Amino acid sequence: MARGSIITRTLNDGSKRYDTVIRIHGKQQWRTFQRKKEAEDWLDRHSTDIRDGTYREIRKATFGEYAEHWKQTHVIPENFKPSTLNSCLSVLERHITPELSIWACSRYPRGNQCVQSEASKGGTRTENGAECSEPA
Repeated sequence: MARGSIITRTLNDGSKRYDTVIRIHGKQQWRTFQRKKEAEDWLDRHSTDIRDGTYREIRKATFGEYAEHWKQTHVIPENFKPSTLNSCLSVLERHITPELSIWACSRYPRGNQCVQSEASKGGTRTENGAECSEPA
């Protein structure tokens, strides 16, 4: 299986940019870097994950969307006493979601696998690896 490609572009000012292209789930994913070494490292890291089946696509979302996803995947009524379930959902719906629902989460993993990433400056990280920052 191919690892992907690196395409070198020369800009009008003479500087170079390195575009990586890799096929993920039948679609091409492009990423641009200023240094070739960064492009090679990114391509090596992600092509290995794709081959191993551990790659998880990350998309942007609001905290409200993330909270809804979390409820659907982690709040299973059979695993909690009714009072615990009511308390948890009440705090989430009355206090947390109204305050944070419009915050942008820049790292939102698809699927149930945790994705670890560095939190952006001034942001916070959810237990599943989502980085969140205040709305613009």
